Amino acid sequence: MVIRLGLKAQNSEVIIHIEQGSVRTLAQMIPPQYHAHAIVLLTDSTVATLYGDMIVEQCKDFARWKGVITIPAGEASKSRAIRDAIEDELFARECGRDTLLLALGGGVVGDLAGFVAATFCRGIPFVSIPTTLMAMTDSAIGGKTGINHASGKNLLGAFYHPHTIVIDPQLLDSLPDAEFIGGLAEVVKYGCIGDEQLFALLEESSSDVLARTPEIIQELIIRSVSQKVQVVSHDEKESGLRAILNFGHTTAHALEQLSHYKLAHGLAVYQGMVLATHLSCRKGLITHEQCKRILRVIGMYNIVDKDALQTRSALHALRECSADEIWRACANDKKNSGGNHKFVLLETIGRAREPLPISKEEFFQAYHDAVSMP
Repeated sequence: MVIRLGLKAQNSEVIIHIEQGSVRTLAQMIPPQYHAHAIVLLTDSTVATLYGDMIVEQCKDFARWKGVITIPAGEASKSRAIRDAIEDELFARECGRDTLLLALGGGVVGDLAGFVAATFCRGIPFVSIPTTLMAMTDSAIGGKTGINHASGKNLLGAFYHPHTIVIDPQLLDSLPDAEFIGGLAEVVKYGCIGDEQLFALLEESSSDVLARTPEIIQELIIRSVSQKVQVVSHDEKESGLRAILNFGHTTAHALEQLSHYKLAHGLAVYQGMVLATHLSCRKGLITHEQCKRILRVIGMYNIVDKDALQTRSALHALRECSADEIWRACANDKKNSGGNHKFVLLETIGRAREPLPISKEEFFQAYHDAVSMP
């Protein structure tokens, strides 16, 4: 399946291929206008071991194939030092403005490659090949690139889109359970904010989802990508509508910060969605029954052992922090304005609204509702 993301600001579009086994024909999807470019593969040490040889075998016959740049796996690579090292290596390999960067990996590789592509020789094209569920459904789409700074995550970056995104669900076969479960947090988010059918699929087919049944996983990816494309097409630079993609993320980012970024993003998002759901109910935007359904679906996917389907509390980070600590950490959220804390809330299952101001009292009440859950 091909999905096209129209970009008003750039007067162009991103081509998104979603197909089982598509990475095995990656060379055929490199646009012809880039065949004479210097071509470089950027990946991390984990992904290189799994899929690097397959990509190299396909690309080695390009006239100006420049090989592989491998960075250490992990969030620590989203740094100025690693970005500088990549740029130095590109220059050492005699790459210039006519260079095509292939980004093979999860969110770290995608964010880093996109930022390098945006700034190297004032901008070079890149092709994104996401290898994690979170990257396939969220971070690879929308043009957000960046690296971290001592002051916070993703504070240095640019809006810069790949020319092409190749999504191969088969790459998820090698994804560890924890990362797969974490990626499903973003899929649950899309069901909550914009696709009631996706929510129902998650609600009714949890066993197939957790078993990674190919047809189900591809459907989840297509529906999630379609949601992201629809939102980004209307708000490319995050000036309004795009904020709904942050459902659950205000509290999630606060929890990540309070954990000194030891808390996995997906797990933080699950907990953030729990609190945002309680806020939506307290504000009278969703019914108590809808609230229960959403919380039940979140609980279905926040699990320790997918084979035994042993559920765990989605709330341990919430319970380890006080409401006041989280409230103060939320003050740094970029959606805030006029001294107000703003949260994305739900109007119903499958429809969100742009951020609303929430009082400290309302937040504390929702926090109490959340941590009082069994």
